[in-house]
Amino acid sequence: MADPYNTNMRVYQRVGRIVRFQWFTKDRDEWGRILDSVRAIPNRKFIAEGKYWEAPWDQHACQVIQDAGFTPGEIKEAKGRNLEAEAQARAEVQKEKHERKHSAIRALLAAPWTPPWEGVEIDTTNLPGRRSYQIDSMRFLKHRNGRGLIGDDMGTGKSCQALSWLELNPTMRPAVIVSTASTKYQWLAQQRLWMSRDSSRMEILTGQTPHKWKPLTENCIYVINWEILAHWVDWLDKLDPKIIVGDEIQAIGNTTAKRTRAFVKLTKPLHRHVIPMSGTPITTRPVQFFPILNILDPREFSNFNTYKNRYCAQHKTPFGMDATGASNVEELHLKLRSLMIRRTKKDVMAELPEKVRTPVLLPIVKDSEYEALEDKILSLQGAPIKELKEKIAELTRSAFSIKRRAVLDWIEDFLGDSDEKLLVFAWH
Repeated sequence: MADPYNTNMRVYQRVGRIVRFQWFTKDRDEWGRILDSVRAIPNRKFIAEGKYWEAPWDQHACQVIQDAGFTPGEIKEAKGRNLEAEAQARAEVQKEKHERKHSAIRALLAAPWTPPWEGVEIDTTNLPGRRSYQIDSMRFLKHRNGRGLIGDDMGTGKSCQALSWLELNPTMRPAVIVSTASTKYQWLAQQRLWMSRDSSRMEILTGQTPHKWKPLTENCIYVINWEILAHWVDWLDKLDPKIIVGDEIQAIGNTTAKRTRAFVKLTKPLHRHVIPMSGTPITTRPVQFFPILNILDPREFSNFNTYKNRYCAQHKTPFGMDATGASNVEELHLKLRSLMIRRTKKDVMAELPEKVRTPVLLPIVKDSEYEALEDKILSLQGAPIKELKEKIAELTRSAFSIKRRAVLDWIEDFLGDSDEKLLVFAWH
């Protein structure tokens, strides 16, 4: 029997005391007239599963057969769609397509790759003591026109690399360094170590109230912590900083946070160099890095929801959408190769010294109890040694109380931003 959906046909089939009708015509008007005739039969009904009409075998049915030109034939029942099987078939096709794509990505990642910045020339005259991989970062930043992410492991000298770029571009001032509160004062020591004495002065910004005055000189590097950036962003933006360094850039992982909006505002002008830094691998928790990837390449990383679905294994939970996972990490890795430079300790182990000691200066604020004890000790000149020792012991305990918060903050930042182990001990 011909396919009723490809040819014109009108057939009926008698089964006992009922008759079945099935027809197809390309003439829509004719199709409608036949339908009206069948519907006029009393007690008729449409069998949806088989795509045919069924009616009692009587005078009305015989009249329809005669008037509409139905001929005896076999009713071809339409097969119902197996939606589950169709969905499974589509899933298999998608899976195969996905596997082909990722096989190609894995092949690209496994193939030898020459970074496009490898041949970029850098004047190292003002960069003594830098290791070869740190000079490579300068080539990378020059190739990226100063807008690139440094993702080296903790302990490989990311701050050295950021300050080296500032040293290579002395006219690009003012500059802004945004860091965690616990490492803010460490940048002063790093500047003395890696920048020339006649380079820019460095000023630490504190508090939530910006200066009302404009700086007398633009040749300055401002260091501010993430927690107060939103309060200072307008003041800093008016200074038109030429280089912005974002240390531990995962701090702006929340797209709606005030600090994130402040950093985006500060880095939006394309003439400003932007050097985000983080030792946390992006593929561990990609959702934290969308804001900075959007800043560095707004075309590739334009939509946050698309990014979460593609790279953050976003899925629905009883508590809402969860995007804390990672998916398609090989594809993300391939897209990041031109945006960032990353070396692990294992990669550069041959260039690292056996041990590195880095003093970290932490800010503390003397409380009234400590100041009172200080005044008391100063007033004890000539007092018995025993009494003097007791007061010094009290001062020591009080000193620990004002240091404790700063130390705990530093430890919390370290553990939150690194997968490294941390050994804590005290010396007195």
